[in-house]
Amino acid sequence: MPRTCAPYRYPWQMPFFQWQARFLLSYWASLLRVFTKRAVFFVTCPPVKNHRFDVNGGTSVYDLIRIDLDEALRHLAWEKRLNLTSHLENRRHAIMLDWDGITRDKLEDWLRQQGGRWHIYQTERGFHFIGSTRTVRYLELVRIIQHGHFQPRGGLNVVLIYGHGSVRVSRKEFGGPDIFKAGVFGEGEELPELVELIALHDQLIERFHGPSRPA
Repeated sequence: MPRTCAPYRYPWQMPFFQWQARFLLSYWASLLRVFTKRAVFFVTCPPVKNHRFDVNGGTSVYDLIRIDLDEALRHLAWEKRLNLTSHLENRRHAIMLDWDGITRDKLEDWLRQQGGRWHIYQTERGFHFIGSTRTVRYLELVRIIQHGHFQPRGGLNVVLIYGHGSVRVSRKEFGGPDIFKAGVFGEGEELPELVELIALHDQLIERFHGPSRPA
């Protein structure tokens, strides 16, 4: 798979005007690919279990949305990030959120107001958390993120562009392990489809980051 800045290893090694033109063209081309894929998936509704992952980031503008795990794993060697998406069957979504710069106490206060049972994951900047007792429609997921102010610098934009929520399961580029399961909070009967999604998430977290730390 060739790099988008080939034959250079990194974009900053390219002549300035060539880098600028390549960056702008690849950025808009990337957005066009995302919206096109989103439209196709909306119409065709592919099997969710086979298309649960996004790949993005790295040393160049890059996006692949709604792909299977085998395809996604091939891109990790190219310094990309692997995200698990919120998509479920029947156009439903898991409440799958990323909140940076928050204490555990503040997070638990918010979760207590929401009710239900939540799986919590510690990150280097905050927490990821996944609800296991209810699913939501896309617009409800948008409202939850908007009203919660989880990612004021762009988290809502990601959901609006991609059409789903997601949380990173791989390590960051050039980074070490930084996501660990911190426990389960709240009560309620867990839905089988969410239990399955969380089990897949936990398997990948342990695969990429190692065993969970004590809560």
